[in-house]
Amino acid sequence: MSDTQHTYFKIRLSLVPRPLEPDVTDYCFEHHALGLSEVLGFTQPDLTYEPSILTRAHLELDVFFENKPDQIFFDGLKNIHPLIIARTSEEETASLQSSDSLH
Repeated sequence: MSDTQHTYFKIRLSLVPRPLEPDVTDYCFEHHALGLSEVLGFTQPDLTYEPSILTRAHLELDVFFENKPDQIFFDGLKNIHPLIIARTSEEETASLQSSDSLH
């Protein structure tokens, strides 16, 4: 077994307007995203029942990349919508450690 740690980059996009989700998704895949998932808000008043998904006007999306995107990617997100916030973390496939930075 190798001691080499493999890493990938997770970009958390916040304040993505729901109507712009298709544009943001297309943009991410055009910039070589490996995958994308929505961060769902939910309530679960009683742990014995199913959670209720909360519908929000703005989405939070996690976008995954093999390599950290260039600054042009982040600039392009601001061109799609100026209030989108991108938070980058480098994740290790073999552990839960990460290092965060804000763009």
